[in-house]
Amino acid sequence: MRIGGVVRDYTERWLYGFTKFVGRDGHILAELLAIKEGLARCWDKGWKYIICESNCLEITEALSNGEVERNHCHKYNGILEDIHTLLRRNWCVKISHISRDANKVAG
Repeated sequence: MRIGGVVRDYTERWLYGFTKFVGRDGHILAELLAIKEGLARCWDKGWKYIICESNCLEITEALSNGEVERNHCHKYNGILEDIHTLLRRNWCVKISHISRDANKVAG
């Protein structure tokens, strides 16, 4: 399974993209790993104002509300905690749900 992400600026101009092979598992794990990788790379590049969009409602709710235990994502608590650690850094990150149709990269 491959994960990937795209970083765009406020005008939607492409800045950065990545793909990575992560083994085999379901779409929830793939989405979590893509978010974790994308946030880590944005931090490393010094970008401090981030809108992270995902078409996976379960994940955006778990990350926005911090409700890991009551979400079926709980088997990925370790990865969710890694993402929460990234989110607690000194920067501004908004986690947003978008429809699959609006997700230009995945669509």
